[in-house]
Amino acid sequence: MRALAAALVLLCAAPVAAEGVSPEFTLIPGDPVEAQLGAAASASLTISPAAGYSLHKGVGVTIRLSVEPAQGVKLPRRRLSRDDAADPRADAPRFDLPFSGEAAGAYTLRADVRFWVCGQRTCRPARGQVQIPFVIR
Repeated sequence: MRALAAALVLLCAAPVAAEGVSPEFTLIPGDPVEAQLGAAASASLTISPAAGYSLHKGVGVTIRLSVEPAQGVKLPRRRLSRDDAADPRADAPRFDLPFSGEAAGAYTLRADVRFWVCGQRTCRPARGQVQIPFVIR
C-alpha cells in the first residue's frame, strides 16, 4: 500500500509545462517597454497562481533570461530568484527583469521560469516561458 502511495506521489510530481498559462498559474508580462539607448530599463513579470493554488514559499523561483536578437542588449543578470522579486513574500510575486540597450531596434526578452505550485494537498514543480517585446530608441 505504501509503495502504491509513493508511486502516485511521484506521478503527481511531474513538471507542469506551459507557455505562460496553466490551470495552476499564469505568467503575466507587463506592458511593452520602450527604452532609451544606453539607459537601464526593465520589463515586468508576475507569477500568479490560479484560485486554489499557491507558490511554494520554501522552494525557490528561478528565472533565466535571454534576448533575441542576442546582439544589442546587455542583460546585467541572466538569472533571478524569488529574493529578487519586488516583494519576495507576495502570493503573486512581481519581478523587474533588468536590461540596457546598446543598439536601437526591436527585441524580445525571453523568461524561462521554474517554481513549485501547490494545491490543497500536494506541491509539484512547474515551469513556463514568456516572451516580452521591447524597443530601444
